[in-house]
Amino acid sequence: SVNTEIRLNNLSQEINEKFDILENITRNEVEASVAASGTTEVGNARLSPKDKEVIISLKRQGWTVDEIAKRLKRSVGEVEMVIEMGL
Repeated sequence: SVNTEIRLNNLSQEINEKFDILENITRNEVEASVAASGTTEVGNARLSPKDKEVIISLKRQGWTVDEIAKRLKRSVGEVEMVIEMGL
């Protein structure tokens, strides 16, 4: 029905907004981690405890290893290692 379609569209919009918020939070955490580590390139920065926490949190929320690696600008191997050790 039309009401169901409207509710689904509203729900979809809410989900997209929450993903945008999560993206901003993740970006800020990565930038803060890079600043704290004293390096300018995310890919060369060591994984901080906060980075590991973010990886595990995203995995628990259903993100794939590839999605996490891409979002955090990390290798798939780094993400897999954190997940294997942290879950």
